[in-house]
Amino acid sequence: MKIIAKCTAIASVQVDTLVIGVFSDDVQGDVTGDAELNRVCSSVVAARDFCGGPGESALLYVEGAGITRLLLVGLGDRKDWSVSVLRRSVSDTVVALKQYKTKKLAVSVSSFVEQEVGSGEVARTVVETTTLGFYTFSTLSDSVKKYGLPRELIFVCREKSDIKEIRSAGKVGQIIANATNFARDLQNTPGNMLTPAKLARQARTLAKEARLECKVLNEREILAAKMGGVLAVAKGSKEPPRFIILQYKSGKRNAQKIALVGKGVTFDSGGISIKPGDRMEEMKFDMSGAAAVLGAIKAVSELSLPVDVVALVPAVENLPDANALKPGDVITARSGKTIEVINTDAEGRIILADALTYARKFKPDVVIDLATLTGACVIALGHHATGLMGTDQGIMDALREAGEQSGERVWQLPLWQDYFDDIKGDYADIKNSGGRAGGTITAAAFLGQFTRDMPWAHLDIAGTAWINKAKGCQETGGTGVGVRLLTQLLLNRVQRKGSKS
Repeated sequence: MKIIAKCTAIASVQVDTLVIGVFSDDVQGDVTGDAELNRVCSSVVAARDFCGGPGESALLYVEGAGITRLLLVGLGDRKDWSVSVLRRSVSDTVVALKQYKTKKLAVSVSSFVEQEVGSGEVARTVVETTTLGFYTFSTLSDSVKKYGLPRELIFVCREKSDIKEIRSAGKVGQIIANATNFARDLQNTPGNMLTPAKLARQARTLAKEARLECKVLNEREILAAKMGGVLAVAKGSKEPPRFIILQYKSGKRNAQKIALVGKGVTFDSGGISIKPGDRMEEMKFDMSGAAAVLGAIKAVSELSLPVDVVALVPAVENLPDANALKPGDVITARSGKTIEVINTDAEGRIILADALTYARKFKPDVVIDLATLTGACVIALGHHATGLMGTDQGIMDALREAGEQSGERVWQLPLWQDYFDDIKGDYADIKNSGGRAGGTITAAAFLGQFTRDMPWAHLDIAGTAWINKAKGCQETGGTGVGVRLLTQLLLNRVQRKGSKS
């Protein structure tokens, strides 16, 4: 999709569809900023079929002009306007646009600008949401409805001084959205087509395309690295494990070092502690943390951010073979800690323990892990927020801010010493499950045993990684959650460091 910004009269553009935002405060006045277009809108406004309320839209056809369709989008009251309301309004717009074959789309930037929402925020949100909203995973079926992304997206602004900001923000939105869709493709691929070895091949391909360094440890090398957790979980599958290491090096002196760790269970049956059969097919999404960190490092590279990032992915299948890990087994992690296995369906934290320990090799300033870790997080927060825990309040505050900005909201849960006490082992140093009570937090406490000396935050994306029913402009399947959040976090860190220098 080609992004264009121009300073011109709104009615002069030659497009299939022109989008104009309308605040409810203005619906009885100058709706479009153009007398002729106002006349086109007069009947629908007079009939009160369109009042400018949030979620409202009106599609009108224009005769004798270069504009085929005019889409009015309700923005609600000006006093309530914010970036989050903008995001919802643009999502509603995309839902309406997907019904029509729009090749050339124009957006009146000034109609969405109000209070803290500037032209850059409008451009980035429109590009990002449009790119995400038109996504379909249609690789494996001809029956899936394919939505054609507009070839051109034209932003019409009033001030020439806005053009540079619009272009720059639009490019950022496009890079982040494409990286998110990359993650969604990985998530939506069936488990038989995305084994640990095939995920590693995807990482190698990404490394070539995005100028990253890539190293993949095979089973023998994982054994040499003493990753007892990764090996133990993988024992039940004929598919051997892989440990993926992707590095983005900015080339900047004294660059911040960020380690991103993603859970890569390409299919999770629960192992010996097998899951119920109902909706077990969704367990192909148990590698969503891996997809997020791969998507994030792709975005960081394409944005050329002045930070150094390493993405670490322990990739395994969790299946109940005769050799599989059993409840009651004790394994030794890379750190030397012994782990008593209470439940083999709590396998993600076991492989992450090795990955978090391995992250120390890179002496990171920040460590963040993402994992579809606990069903308890879905019970606690539903599908609207990602669970956040950790040992560094500064990182967690920054993640909350980035979550509000990106639309991938997080909610912090406590991580008191009491929860660490809940996972003390009877026959080993720690056990991999503290029971149902506080399950999301005790899982994080388990990971915290391997991050004691590092600034660390944990994101439990079990409730936000995928949806099983279309919502807004988001189709059923993987959401790519974490890509926008992490990229926004790093953009903020770069901007703040730059403002201090």
